Amino acid sequence: MFAIAIAVTTTCAAPSQAFSQTAQVKTSHAQAELMVHAPAGLKPGQPVWLGLSIRHLPGWHTYWKNPGDSGLATSLAWKLPSGVSVNPILWPTPQQFPVGPLMNYGYAGEVLLPVRLNLPSDYTGAPLAIHLRANWLVCRELCIPESGDFEVQVAANRPLTEHARYFDAAFLSAPVAYAAKASAHVEPGVLVVTVAGLRGGASGVPPKFFLENEGVIQYAAVPTSVWNGRGLTLRVPLDAQRSASPSAMQAVLTFPRQPAGLRIEFDVIGGWSNAAAAPAVTAQNRQSPVASPMPFWIGRLCPAAWCMKLAPSSALMLEQ
Repeated sequence: MFAIAIAVTTTCAAPSQAFSQTAQVKTSHAQAELMVHAPAGLKPGQPVWLGLSIRHLPGWHTYWKNPGDSGLATSLAWKLPSGVSVNPILWPTPQQFPVGPLMNYGYAGEVLLPVRLNLPSDYTGAPLAIHLRANWLVCRELCIPESGDFEVQVAANRPLTEHARYFDAAFLSAPVAYAAKASAHVEPGVLVVTVAGLRGGASGVPPKFFLENEGVIQYAAVPTSVWNGRGLTLRVPLDAQRSASPSAMQAVLTFPRQPAGLRIEFDVIGGWSNAAAAPAVTAQNRQSPVASPMPFWIGRLCPAAWCMKLAPSSALMLEQ
């Protein structure tokens, strides 16, 4: 018997929070910092980047945009001057975190989540007041929701490069958009993904497959891969409790000794009608947790955004 507990009772009752009027926040399990990178200074049309850096204590991790079997993606809520905007997070290539029969996607060690800042064309060079509210779920055997409030004043009259190495590392680890032709179709219990035109050292090596779309596949099941020259076919087991049937999908393929994955986009040809005959999940792939009703006290003690993800697994006992 393998037991995994997500500490909803204690950690959601008293989630770790910190408030700072500066760029740094330290919690019990991570140190977070709001970083700025503007090599040419604050000028319209020039690259200006913001980023949340998270340094995890050993053994702890936070989550990718699709967290996998459990967890919650880090979220960034910005308060910016009028006319200023940000792009979505440029997510670095994730790692896999197996926990018993489950598989999660995320980051350990140190990670920077960069976002592009867009200045209006009539920007006059005034200092920028940047406010960020960040929420992240940090996990080991237990999962603890943490948050931080960050505020920085960004001067406009000089280049800002003190965090250049962190942004350079984040850019190098961002999945590369790959122009290869990719498509998918559904067979009973399996998503079959075909990628053509792969080059370099990737050929012949089984990749790891990170699907960006949630609620579709068995995250812990290892896809089978077949190479045909530069073409790759992956057979990815579908989740018996699949909750989504997207017509367009995105995924990241990672290969050994490569700092960044390859990002592919593909349509599902022929729809999802063939998925209805999905086989029952077995111990050879993954046992999915059975969702249980949310106890009333979780709703009172835990923020709804966290509990919606955590409550079904708040007391999870799985056969190994």
